[in-house]
Amino acid sequence: MTRMLLRCGQLIDGVGRTMSDAAVSVENGVITRVRPWTSESSEDVARHDVVHDFGDRTVLPGLIEAHGHMGLLGAGLERSAAEIAAQVFRNVRQALREGFTTVRDAGGIDGGVAACVSTGLVPGPKLMPSGPFLSQTGGHADQRDRWHGHGPVTIPGLVRVALVVDGPDEVRRAAREAFRAGATQVKVCVSGGVSSGGGLDRCQFSVAELRAAVDEAEGHGTYVHAHAHSAASVRHGIAAGVRHFEHGSLLDRETAELMAEVGASLVPTLLVLHRMIATAPPETAATLTALMGSMRESMLLARDAGVVLGSGSDLLGIGQRDRAEEIVLKSEILGPMAALVSATSVNATILGIADRVGSVAEGKVADLLVLDGDPLTDPGVLIRPGAVSAVFQAGVLAPREGAGDAA
Repeated sequence: MTRMLLRCGQLIDGVGRTMSDAAVSVENGVITRVRPWTSESSEDVARHDVVHDFGDRTVLPGLIEAHGHMGLLGAGLERSAAEIAAQVFRNVRQALREGFTTVRDAGGIDGGVAACVSTGLVPGPKLMPSGPFLSQTGGHADQRDRWHGHGPVTIPGLVRVALVVDGPDEVRRAAREAFRAGATQVKVCVSGGVSSGGGLDRCQFSVAELRAAVDEAEGHGTYVHAHAHSAASVRHGIAAGVRHFEHGSLLDRETAELMAEVGASLVPTLLVLHRMIATAPPETAATLTALMGSMRESMLLARDAGVVLGSGSDLLGIGQRDRAEEIVLKSEILGPMAALVSATSVNATILGIADRVGSVAEGKVADLLVLDGDPLTDPGVLIRPGAVSAVFQAGVLAPREGAGDAA
């Protein structure tokens, strides 16, 4: 049995509480005690095999990313399978270094990537892959060349972007394929998207098709989450039994109230729009800026209606960095504590893992982030170079930058 003790200058517990000068005991990767440091005796300290003194720093739960895309590397020059793998694992390692100890990959990677992490071949957060997007013909994730039908690269066990399916039977089979390849939940597209040009306000898939995916997921003891921008598409998903939605940038009050009534969650994704605006030509930037404003308003509508609000960055491409900027952006709207809670205990609830992670409490896995600064007074510390002092996964100190790099 390995016993570890952490002294925390400030402890943020992930559910909205703080404690100054706290002590956290960990045995075999599980938190066993949380109490004031002043209650520790010298004998108590001596019983631990390892003592970490973070008395001048902030400790909080490991961050949880509810909408990542580790394997969506973007268009560009043709890449070999080896380079794709290297870039995917670089994204995975970087997420851990930045303090993310769990990531729901919301479409792109196969279960093989998650297995490489869980077996210790590659350092990274616990990955919960949704596998390929399920898209109708001509839907948001139908990335085939329009005239020749060529689709994006598919590498079994590594990357599979989408399965284009029509009709309840095809949807059911696709969901089964996703689970067979290691998906922990299924992602469907029920509206167009910013990048697909399919119309944000258009509903995709029929209720019967979506219901087939929901039934199959429930049979596997899990859930469906949906790419959905518009109020109409969210209502469309709710009618089919979907209860987890991404983006939600065009909500109205009635839809937000319906979401709260049925217990639906929403994961807004501000960072991807923020990054796109920064690099877009002026006309496109203006359109995206208006959409960002609408997403902010939708977040407030959802919050005021009582909808469970999670946190996801929707980062894409190679060299993904500073995904915690999503929390910084949410802090401007919801306040720093609410933004942190959304990325810890709330995300854990949405992902169905709140019994294990998401808060610093007895019986929880010791996934912890140590910051040189206070994110409640200065949220920007989350992305400040060098501010991440340590990341623990199940009580084990994660490798720092430079360790195990192959990419």
